[in-house]
Amino acid sequence: MFYLIKKDRLFQEIRSRHSAKIIWGGVFYSLARPVVRGYFEKAIWLLSGVFIADYMFFGRNLGLLTPDLIYENGLQFGRSEQLLNIGILFIIIVLFYILYKYRSRLTSDILTVGVIALLCMSVVNMKTIQTGVSGLTDRDLNRYEAIPEFTFSKTGSNVVVLMLDRGVGAFIPYIFEEKPQLKEQFSGFTYYTNVVSFGKKTNFGTPALFGGYEYTPVEMNKRTDDLLQVKHDEALKVMPVLFSENGYRVTVCDPPYAGYNWLNDLSIYDEYPGIECYKLDGKFTEDPNKKLQRDHNKRNFFYYGLLKTAPLFLQKTIYDNGNYNMTDKISGMLDQTQIVDDNLLLAEGTTVYFQNAYNVLEHLDSITSFTEDETGLFLMAANDTTHSPLILQEPDYVPSMYVDNTDYDRGYQGRYDADGNFLKLENYTQLSHYHCDMAAMLQLGKWFDYLRENGIYDNTKIILVADHGEYLELGEEYLVEGGDEIQQYYPILMVKDFNSTGFETSEEFMTNADVPVLAVEDVIEKPINPFTGKSIHNEEKTAHDQYLIASEIADLTKNNGTTYLPSKWYAVHDDMRNPANWKLLSEKETVLPVTKE
Repeated sequence: MFYLIKKDRLFQEIRSRHSAKIIWGGVFYSLARPVVRGYFEKAIWLLSGVFIADYMFFGRNLGLLTPDLIYENGLQFGRSEQLLNIGILFIIIVLFYILYKYRSRLTSDILTVGVIALLCMSVVNMKTIQTGVSGLTDRDLNRYEAIPEFTFSKTGSNVVVLMLDRGVGAFIPYIFEEKPQLKEQFSGFTYYTNVVSFGKKTNFGTPALFGGYEYTPVEMNKRTDDLLQVKHDEALKVMPVLFSENGYRVTVCDPPYAGYNWLNDLSIYDEYPGIECYKLDGKFTEDPNKKLQRDHNKRNFFYYGLLKTAPLFLQKTIYDNGNYNMTDKISGMLDQTQIVDDNLLLAEGTTVYFQNAYNVLEHLDSITSFTEDETGLFLMAANDTTHSPLILQEPDYVPSMYVDNTDYDRGYQGRYDADGNFLKLENYTQLSHYHCDMAAMLQLGKWFDYLRENGIYDNTKIILVADHGEYLELGEEYLVEGGDEIQQYYPILMVKDFNSTGFETSEEFMTNADVPVLAVEDVIEKPINPFTGKSIHNEEKTAHDQYLIASEIADLTKNNGTTYLPSKWYAVHDDMRNPANWKLLSEKETVLPVTKE
């Protein structure tokens, strides 16, 4: 069957005026006979217990929720969890029925207390949202609207650091074997095959990537007097401030979680007038139905309320792959999720999240300019193309509203590298992540050709790096003690130095905290962290094992104290691709000692 989830008739009948239906419920109750009102009251009483229990105690750890009410990791519940939910709801219904029958006077008091508690929770949540949005100043809004121009020097040296969020390092050999032209487009790059990130979520992997070894999770947690937000923002400013102080034009685009805010608060750079910063994601996405999209989002908030209060066995039907049973979509409108067939050969829809990021890579040449001025450019940017998994149209790996890869992919759902190693791509997570990583490489290859044609490729250092990888279910041989998968901590790291040629591979043990060292090498003499006064180097990499945090709590509204919340920790050394080199240190520690070995 082409569609994975059937549309439920109940939700097809519900339309936009949901508040009116609540009013009509009161009207029907007032017009009903006394005996019918009794049934109304009893049903409302029992359902109140069910709804509160579902909302308060179930479906609490579902991962990140996007502004369009899409769960980043999908919505899945195990059989045991659903049975537990049904069992508890049955007990609640029985208890509430007994209470209604024998202590009916207490029901109104209990409901009043419940309503007050939920109102207090709502006020707290609204306050959190308001705090997150209030950081957007008028200057930030101007930056949001402006489109940057990357002005590269033809005579000076330029440095580019591009974070490809969730880019999987293990995919690169297979991508470059499938598309051999990439080796020519990426001439001068060294692909590092043995790279580890310090966490499997952006809030853990980003600080060290941009700030270096002073901002690994262990080091962040040692600074117990500063909020994580302060340390995170400091890490985002290390390279831009350092390069600005050393005479470079500096441009920053989409710094991840700036201000510890989902919206990337660009005001963290306000005190540095030499740093230009922009919101670039989504700038080149044109959707003629944006108003309809907003209306649908408002509609979906009602469905989200139903989702959070429904029993678990109904939630997947209500969620409907993030579409919330929408039946009136207009052709060509960007979807919230993609629907694929069981064989992963046919797909319908392209998501706004992928388009927002992919279109930026597709238009890089249009915002790239050149000057004879010797003042070089330092460009630091992040892009979510690799973070927005999607089945694309092969062989060009481009988004399409209707994808048909039958001719290209039938018979072998996997890829080979140059050594004949096979990469299985047999489920949506594996295949869609491979596709979006491939799409990013293909678009970057075109941009590199553009830089080459305009004579600035050789005098530009380029670093492509990811903050973390992804759990891909590639097999038990990739699992480490504690149940994590190596690919979750295996980010892309590819570096092109000045005037380098050829495409090379390195087995050297690296971490994404090496990026600041790589960026300033042969560019800034004796680089010093402008915030701590310490030298920027990578001696810590070989001084001891590297300590990784295995936390799943990526929600910045929860994990935002002075230290990361207690979590599992791993120690890794030498070849990170070998599970034997991983050691589970703790299940619930906050600060781990770093000892010299």
